[in-house]
Amino acid sequence: MRAWGRWTAAIGLVVATVGCHNPLGRQYEYEEQLYLGVDGAAQTVIDASIPALIALRGLPIDIGSRTSIDREQIRKIFSEAGCTNVRVGQPWVRRGRRFVQIRVAAPDVRQLQTCKPLSWSTYTFERTGNVIHYAQ
Repeated sequence: MRAWGRWTAAIGLVVATVGCHNPLGRQYEYEEQLYLGVDGAAQTVIDASIPALIALRGLPIDIGSRTSIDREQIRKIFSEAGCTNVRVGQPWVRRGRRFVQIRVAAPDVRQLQTCKPLSWSTYTFERTGNVIHYAQ
């Protein structure tokens, strides 16, 4: 009876593991999040694989599999592309692909469109009394 219980537990564990998915949601190759303050200040957080940054934003990053990610090179590429206040986080690897987080801050959300990697979008921000109008 004890062996039967172990087999049942093992099979249940396998079924549960196969049926599981990421409880935090889907994992993407490229994700942009915009945090907007009521004063119009903004911060964009980009979590992306290196190939996605190259394909989607045309960034000249070396993708050699043996080279480590040069955070300063990525910060410089974004700064030279018109982005202000750029921070590049510690790189990580997921399923064999290299990822990095880039944070771009601006005192006015409308300035983000002067940052070439973010220029795919336009931003408007207006305050009229106590009402804020924002569109992206």
